[in-house]
Amino acid sequence: PNYIVSNNDLVVAMPEDVRTTTNSNYAVPLIFNHTLSKVRFTFENGESSTFNMTVSDIKIDGAWNQGTLIVSKSAGGVVSPDWKFEDSHSKTGYTFSSTSLIVAKGTDYTEGFVIPQNIERLNVTFKITLEDTDKNTSETMNYTASLALALSSWTAHRAYNYKLSIAAHDIDSDLSDKIQFKLDYVDSWGTYSDKTLEPTQKGNL
Repeated sequence: PNYIVSNNDLVVAMPEDVRTTTNSNYAVPLIFNHTLSKVRFTFENGESSTFNMTVSDIKIDGAWNQGTLIVSKSAGGVVSPDWKFEDSHSKTGYTFSSTSLIVAKGTDYTEGFVIPQNIERLNVTFKITLEDTDKNTSETMNYTASLALALSSWTAHRAYNYKLSIAAHDIDSDLSDKIQFKLDYVDSWGTYSDKTLEPTQKGNL
């Protein structure tokens, strides 16, 4: 009942009612359903020929990472996971990737499983180190950004891709006003769709 999220997915199945007799042997069909959400953070280096970008300390603070799972099934056989939270449950949040992401060229990402929950007040924090390969200089900045964007909650069985892109003309002393957040999401664990939403908040710590 008091499940703590780890690096593994959590799936459940509720079998159909099957009438049997003493001498019968029936296979019981099982359809497994995801009970967690999956969150990915993708970082894009828009000027890899000049700057190396390192992203580290990616954290979601204050989120429920422990809860009680209640599973029910509708008359049509659809399994519905419902998470309940109590004061005794942990809200230490989530840490993504134990190592830094080296975004020298193109994009890189980290992802993990989270408990479906309201995210209207949740933020992600991270550090970005930009290294100017021509001038041999570097600068590290701390950032925080809202996870809600156009969403109010994470839903079970959905994957969310939060994207951050930094281009050459964005890199200045006030980078916090230049970073661009977008959100792609899909209805399942499949390939991320091309649905994008404009950010509602961005800034630095």
